[in-house]
Amino acid sequence: MSRAVRSVLAVWLLLMASTAASTWWFAQPLFSPVAGTLAVMLIATIKVVLVMSHFMELRGAPRPWQIAGAVWVVAAAGTVIGIYLM
Repeated sequence: MSRAVRSVLAVWLLLMASTAASTWWFAQPLFSPVAGTLAVMLIATIKVVLVMSHFMELRGAPRPWQIAGAVWVVAAAGTVIGIYLM
């Protein structure tokens, strides 16, 4: 198996594990609803960064596109979390 395929497989497995963790683990009564929601939102933000960099090839894109992608992720996540916390 080539290095690129192993990298994509590792990222995919991480995405699947984080999906399972965020839907099962943070739904437990151990966490308050606010803490669980914030944790799920932060995990979703990390997942978006992984998808953009590994599956949308953003890590090989020119620097302005990488910056635009990072700004978009931070702005979108910050807006959703900010509105939730209001």
